[in-house]
Amino acid sequence: MNVVARFLSGRSTRPTVDARRGLQAAAEWLARAQDATGCGGVSANYDAVKRQWAGAYPETTGYIIPTFLRYADFSGNNEYRERGPAHGGMGI
Repeated sequence: MNVVARFLSGRSTRPTVDARRGLQAAAEWLARAQDATGCGGVSANYDAVKRQWAGAYPETTGYIIPTFLRYADFSGNNEYRERGPAHGGMGI
């Protein structure tokens, strides 16, 4: 993750292909966590044993808003820009 952190902090100008794939996979995971709740918030966690998402958790949701917005800027995928405001329903 050091490569990703350096890129997002502006200390590196180009992420590697592997870093791009990692960012995409992380964004997709967060999107699934949001979709799983049905309320616009992001699930607090995923229980791998039960294979189910927990309910939305406002604090975690609040941290993910800027992540979605920055990923939209980075990737050019506006789906993630639209996901950010969807969190507003969580009362953040």
